[in-house]
Amino acid sequence: MFDSALILGNGASREHLDLSVFIGRSSIYGCNLAYKESLPFEWIVSTDPLAQHGIYRNYKGNCLFLDWKLVPSEIAVSMLGLDAYANPDVNEYTNNGCVISGEGEQCMYTYLDVKDEVSNVSFESLPFPMASGTMAMWDAAEKGFKTIYLAGMGDFVHLHNQHLMDDDGYRLAEWEEQRMKVIDMYPQINWIYL
Repeated sequence: MFDSALILGNGASREHLDLSVFIGRSSIYGCNLAYKESLPFEWIVSTDPLAQHGIYRNYKGNCLFLDWKLVPSEIAVSMLGLDAYANPDVNEYTNNGCVISGEGEQCMYTYLDVKDEVSNVSFESLPFPMASGTMAMWDAAEKGFKTIYLAGMGDFVHLHNQHLMDDDGYRLAEWEEQRMKVIDMYPQINWIYL
């Protein structure tokens, strides 16, 4: 295991960052849609119930998801007939179990591959509610990394309106508060914003 971890959020502060200096020297965490990038991620982290389904279906690697709860495939099939959603998004059936979750007017049923590479974090096990980047920070701290680099997670001077995702900034202050809570919980770690 490396002594350091790099956590990649989706903020503009990492847009022109040279990540090659971290490859082979740090464990790399990506958040949500980062799985689409060609980087050697150790973990893709997501707390978003809908994003998790897209990641699972399109990414073959280690994932850390919040409340990724499995039900038997037969139960999922019977629930499809009762689902209040007109057209739930369903992938190809397997006997390996299914995860069902939704948000707003969307619902997704994802039948699992034979080899499931998802580590589930229950909401109750977190010290407080966390967004994906914060959960990646918490996981890296719990794993004992001595230095944790944060990129694309906003910095204190240029925080506002720099998120690459479709976000008008309404969650940026909340995310900053979450990050500070984790940093305060683990003062022995060298936290470095890039």
